[in-house]
Amino acid sequence: KQLDSVEFPEFVGHLWEWFAELHSGRQYTNEGAALPLGFESIKAWAELMHTSPNAYEIRILKQLDNIFIATK
Repeated sequence: KQLDSVEFPEFVGHLWEWFAELHSGRQYTNEGAALPLGFESIKAWAELMHTSPNAYEIRILKQLDNIFIATK
């Protein structure tokens, strides 16, 4: 699914960009079902991107992921 066509308010736009980056590296089951983004994946992504999301931002990323998984 393409995630970059959604517009968010500027103050949370970076979270959507982060989620889109995380989503692009998402793993799938052999049947094609999306696996949830784990905290380990978020931590690895943050280290690679030299960014430090705070706890609130991580919770939002997880909520976006939960919504994606639930609506898939």
